[in-house]
Amino acid sequence: MSERLRIIPKKKFEIVKKRFEILGISDETPLSAIGPITKGGLVPESREDLANLVEASLLEACLVLFDKNIKTISSSANNGDIVAGKAYVIIDYGSLNERNKDIARTFGDVYVFHGSIDVPAVNLEIRVDKNTKVGQIRKAALAIVEKFEQQ
Repeated sequence: MSERLRIIPKKKFEIVKKRFEILGISDETPLSAIGPITKGGLVPESREDLANLVEASLLEACLVLFDKNIKTISSSANNGDIVAGKAYVIIDYGSLNERNKDIARTFGDVYVFHGSIDVPAVNLEIRVDKNTKVGQIRKAALAIVEKFEQQ
C-alpha cells in the first residue's frame, strides 16, 4: 500500500475546563473571596461528586486522594477558615493501608471524627491568613497528598 493511501486515524482532542476556572476563580483569587460550600455530610462516590462538594483550592488534592482510594471525610478552604488560620482535608484513617497510616500520622494525631458514623481520622492542615491565595492552598495541598501511596 502506498503512503498516499494509508489512512491515519485522527486523535480526539478534548478541552476540559477546571471547575474553578468556570467559576472565575484563579490561583490569584484571595481566600477571603471564597465562600463556603453549603452541601455537607455527603460521601463522594465519583470524581464528579467532588467538584460539587470541595472548594476550588482543595479540589485537585481531593481528586488525587480519590484516585489513590483514600477516603476524604471533610474539607474546607474558604473565607470562614481565615479566623481559625487553617484550611484542611480530613481523611478516614481507618481506610488507609499501613504505609499510608504512617504517612498520615506525620501530619497530625489520629482522633475520632464525629459525623453520621464515628470514624478515626487525621487532619491534613494548611496554614492560611487574610493574604492567602487560592493557588498557595492548592499547591500546598497537592504537596501533602502526593506523599500518599496508591492503595
